[in-house]
Amino acid sequence: MALILYKDASATQPLSQGTMTNPDEIRGDATTGLQADARLWIKSDNTEYTYRNITITAEGDSNDINMLYCTDNNGSPSGNWQESLVLPDGDYSTPYPIWRRLAVEPQTEPVSISTIKHKVTASVYFKD
Repeated sequence: MALILYKDASATQPLSQGTMTNPDEIRGDATTGLQADARLWIKSDNTEYTYRNITITAEGDSNDINMLYCTDNNGSPSGNWQESLVLPDGDYSTPYPIWRRLAVEPQTEPVSISTIKHKVTASVYFKD
């Protein structure tokens, strides 16, 4: 009954939200700052639904640790990186690619962040 984010184009590796069994995980040296981009896919778990007013945002980021999103163009990020990405209406019966960027300002100490979560909101309707 939802739109789910996946790590793979086949939509077999859903990102966990809460259980942390398959998190969107980034590792790296943030002493000089860090930027980590990844391609994600969004897909519906119910073929009887269609979606409108779809928005992807992050919860739990901060001023010096920021999650951004943008659209995909043939496997590359396209357009402006945004804190809130609006997607076209549709049934999302096939995986739809997007990009996420974690941007971390330079840190003096090691940082472990487990509070940032991707949030997908949408209006759900039965297909006509």
